[in-house]
Amino acid sequence: MWTSILGAALMIFAAAVQAQIVEPGGRLVIGYHADARPFSYENESGKPVGYAVEICQKVVQTAKAEVGLGDERISWVPVTSANRLDLLRKGSIKVLCGEPVTLSAGKEFSFSMPVFQGGVGALVRADAPAALLDALARGSGPLPQDQRFAVVGGSPTQAVARQQQGAQVTPVKDYAQGVQAVIERKASVFFADRSVLLDAVRRNPSFDTLKVMDRRFTTAPVAIALKRGNDDARLAVDRALSRLYRDGEWRAIYVKWFGEPDADTVAFFRLSALPE
Repeated sequence: MWTSILGAALMIFAAAVQAQIVEPGGRLVIGYHADARPFSYENESGKPVGYAVEICQKVVQTAKAEVGLGDERISWVPVTSANRLDLLRKGSIKVLCGEPVTLSAGKEFSFSMPVFQGGVGALVRADAPAALLDALARGSGPLPQDQRFAVVGGSPTQAVARQQQGAQVTPVKDYAQGVQAVIERKASVFFADRSVLLDAVRRNPSFDTLKVMDRRFTTAPVAIALKRGNDDARLAVDRALSRLYRDGEWRAIYVKWFGEPDADTVAFFRLSALPE
């Protein structure tokens, strides 16, 4: 009897999740950032890869049985910092694979438990003025005059850059353009996710004139985003993530893209998991 009741409940739950995030015809459309290596990007074959993509793939593998999806019914759509939320708002994508959690975004969108302990870093030239490096490191005091900061337009990082006293904030199209702006001295600093900046410098020998500041300007958890009201779908995502964290599967994915996690990162995943 109880088995029948449980089975019926799971079928009702699966139907509710499917109705909210799966398009007519049984297709789940997932948005991913195409230029945020190693977090999320397109490889040489044009396929989505990266830490967030692998996390989302694991979540889908765990939850797809509940929503009745086959591998051939999952579509990946590249997004940009400028259009990502609009695509989610309009329903062109049903899930956004990696989005900083903010209170303002929470008015329209729903977030899973965190998938990454993100934060804003600063990329500068190694020969930047000592006064600029000191001001950035300390996080207080006025900056040298006529400093221009680059940020990806439409990203939450813009608010961080505006908090720096005496700086002119210049939006750029993407991460590559922001790095290039610093190389060409069109910008003194490029503010972006610190893990993305570290990877850009590490894998490009020609970037030996650049450095990433040690300081993390914000702690900004990154999560999987859905439209508000998709409570059943969000619960399915959180259940899949909790299993991933409790079973320790997250570690191999993290090591692949970022190296061995430190104690704070291990604690982050351990504390993020929820009990059944």
